[in-house]
Amino acid sequence: MGYACIVPIHGRIELLRACLNSLITQSLLPQEIIVVSDHNAPAEELQIETIVRDFPLARMVKNLGERSASIARNVGAKAVSADFLLFVDSDTCFKTHAAADLMSALDRNSTAAFAYGDFLFGGHRMKGQDFSADALKKQNYISTMSLVRTASFPGFDESLARFQDWDLWLTIAERGGVGVYVPEILFETNFGGTMSTRIPSIAAKFPKIFLWWPRVKKMYDARRVIEQKHHLIPGDRA
Repeated sequence: MGYACIVPIHGRIELLRACLNSLITQSLLPQEIIVVSDHNAPAEELQIETIVRDFPLARMVKNLGERSASIARNVGAKAVSADFLLFVDSDTCFKTHAAADLMSALDRNSTAAFAYGDFLFGGHRMKGQDFSADALKKQNYISTMSLVRTASFPGFDESLARFQDWDLWLTIAERGGVGVYVPEILFETNFGGTMSTRIPSIAAKFPKIFLWWPRVKKMYDARRVIEQKHHLIPGDRA
């Protein structure tokens, strides 16, 4: 029972080699690594192909649909036959023990659909918490970069522009799936990636006060989409 790594990439090609190095040095090696080129320029795609050739476990496929990390992840998931899927952002380096610890957690919890843990961002520890479906309905505390049983994976909702990870975990939970938390730092994401545009905590907590700020307005509207889809109580009324 092996796992496959799904690595979507759009730009920032210079970070890919370090990411792949962290995957081929896992104490529990992946069955294969699928690098999904998500609408890169021809010159960048050639760079990706050159890097991927240096890693025997890796191969590249292309997202031929619209540019979207969710579509790219789904393309990668459909390209493998592994029993488990480890979703990996291309600007991320995993700790050597990460996959083994996640797999051990699922081995000990045979009914769990996925396993997740903590990570470092800009030197700061981003902590998860023990799985609770009720807590998940209020906010997402689970990274996309988690190990998922393929049989429990419903696919990412390709219509969503934001919060695709939160939507994924909510969908699995609604189908009776649960997660298991590994309280360890499992990976480090490169400062300057998409998380660098995180909304300040006070704006996230009181979004209606900051709706004049375009970033907050986009976050607020995207959250409403998730709340409506999953019939949640709006966060500002929870």
